[in-house]
Amino acid sequence: IEAYDTGGNTVHYFAERFNRPAITIETVEDNAKFPLDINYQTQVFRDLTLVLFEFIVAIAGCENP
Repeated sequence: IEAYDTGGNTVHYFAERFNRPAITIETVEDNAKFPLDINYQTQVFRDLTLVLFEFIVAIAGCENP
């Protein structure tokens, strides 16, 4: 985090408060129209359910056969 950074988002809070790395997973495309369509929300949710598992596999050094 840069000195005098005033972003104030939860990633900055977590990193500063707990002195641990933090990441943000962007879930909405830049050109998405609001309010978000329910079908779009459902698809993004389904995609995100796999992120945790992919992250664990990457950290563990495992690969799919």
